[in-house]
Amino acid sequence: MDDIPFEVRGLYDIVNFCYSIGVFTSRSSLKFVKIDRVEILSLLQLINFIVLGYNAYFFQVASPYILAPIFIWTGLMGGGSYVNCIHGLVSTDMLKKNEREGAISISLMMNDVGILGASILSLVLANTVFKIDETDTSV
Repeated sequence: MDDIPFEVRGLYDIVNFCYSIGVFTSRSSLKFVKIDRVEILSLLQLINFIVLGYNAYFFQVASPYILAPIFIWTGLMGGGSYVNCIHGLVSTDMLKKNEREGAISISLMMNDVGILGASILSLVLANTVFKIDETDTSV
C-alpha cells in the first residue's frame, strides 16, 4: 500500500473535495451570476452523468489532474441549478406568498428525493454493473 501514490489512494477524497468546492462556489455566486434557464444546467449535468458513467465503467481516465476539474465543473452545475431554482421561486411574481412557500417546500423535498434516488441507483450499480469480480486475477 505504501508504494501506491497518494493521489491514487486518495482519489475519492480528492474528487469529493473538488466537487464540494464547485458546489460551495456556485451556491455562493448568486449575487454575481443569475441563470434564468436552469434547464441548460440540467442538460450539462446529463452530459456529465454520461461521461462520468462511461468513465466509471471503462475506467478510461484515472488521473486526479483530469478528474479534479471535471468534478469541480460537476459541482458548479449542481450547486448552480439548486441556487438558481430556489432564487427563481423566491423572486417570482406569478405566485402568491403562500403558493411560493409551498413551491419552495416541494422543490426542496424533490431535491431530497433526487439525492435518495441517486444513492439507491449508485448502490444498485455498485452491486451489479460495476461489481468487481473477486475471482479475476488479471486486475
